[in-house]
Amino acid sequence: MGIRSYDNYTVMDINNIRHNYGPSGSPHRALISWVYELPFGPGKPLANTANPVLARIIGGWQFNGIATFSSGGWLGIGSSVSNGVGSRAANKADATGLPANLPTGQRTKAEWFNTAAFVDPPYTRYGNSGEGVVMGPGSTNFDLSFFKNTNLLSSMAAVPGLGCSGGDAASC
Repeated sequence: MGIRSYDNYTVMDINNIRHNYGPSGSPHRALISWVYELPFGPGKPLANTANPVLARIIGGWQFNGIATFSSGGWLGIGSSVSNGVGSRAANKADATGLPANLPTGQRTKAEWFNTAAFVDPPYTRYGNSGEGVVMGPGSTNFDLSFFKNTNLLSSMAAVPGLGCSGGDAASC
């Protein structure tokens, strides 16, 4: 549960703070990370008897990743109709009584929630829809990296690498 803030924590109606409370954040989140050392070079199953120059080139590589999966966050539905009371806070929509969330199979990018569940309130009145009444879309993110560990001296190492962060490999 959290309080919805609009503009520097301006609440809609100071006489009805509960109107600004509701679920917030993403209720489910999973984060999986991994490190995989490639099996090449000295002490590894493959090419462990390679000459020292080749062993330095092919050994010490690792592949790392972080996968993050989040369910959608709770959203409130706003309205562009002024509440007419001089508050800096935005207004909320009126709830019609229809279910706000669409079944999973009916959700599209153009219509993620049931738009018929909300209408603009009349001018000079706060909308009556609650806070966090719609579950937003979830997200999936993959961060990948490829590194080479190279010992220069017994106390120094160089670790050049290539990293990629984003929702898919095409964004790298």
